[in-house]
Amino acid sequence: MASLKGRGGVLICGGAVVDCIARPSDGSQRGASQTSMPGEARISLGGVGRNVAESVARLGVPVRLVSAVGADEPGKQLLHHSQELNIGVEGVVQMSQCRTATYTALLDGSGELVGAVADMAIFDSIGPDIISAGCGALADVGLLVCDANLGSPALEAALRSARKAGVPAWFEPVSVAKASRGRLSDPWHLATPNWDELLALLGRAPQSLPAAQAISNGGSLPAEVYAMIADALCCQQPVAQNLLL
Repeated sequence: MASLKGRGGVLICGGAVVDCIARPSDGSQRGASQTSMPGEARISLGGVGRNVAESVARLGVPVRLVSAVGADEPGKQLLHHSQELNIGVEGVVQMSQCRTATYTALLDGSGELVGAVADMAIFDSIGPDIISAGCGALADVGLLVCDANLGSPALEAALRSARKAGVPAWFEPVSVAKASRGRLSDPWHLATPNWDELLALLGRAPQSLPAAQAISNGGSLPAEVYAMIADALCCQQPVAQNLLL
């Protein structure tokens, strides 16, 4: 992290979200109740990009966030909290026509998910122009981090800016559904998928993790795991050239 401090820190392009998790007080309640019940609702600030920015800031490294929030109370809360953490928010655009991204989940008494609503439409409005403007000072930054809450055109703009500035670019796939957004014409310096996200990056169908099965059974890695690693190393898809497994 010392080298990042010296080069102006980290620039992060990604999601900023307000999370609301509700859970009934009755620990024996299971499944959907189909009625209201006493419980608690906890609100926290999230989003992959914002979470990474907070972690970097708490390490004492300069960090700036490029994202979008609505001109609403959740958006004001995200901006205020980020500023309190010394996260630069000059690149966070306030959009009056959009709602700040929220994730609302309902758990049952055991903590299992009953249902959730992810209102992330605002991220579709983050285009290459917003990203290019936010990446204007990349020459003074030591690392660019992007998450897949952004669409492929926005990610392409960020990666292009990083290449031009000679700054390494790190891609966080976020989820299986969004991971393929990072399959671009130029390779990322670093990508951090889990197993299922790796399959999505490689254009493969979902499958179980044989390595975990083998380890749990006390055996060695099966041949298909070695084949997958070889594919990741040798695949012609550019994103596979720099995967961190």
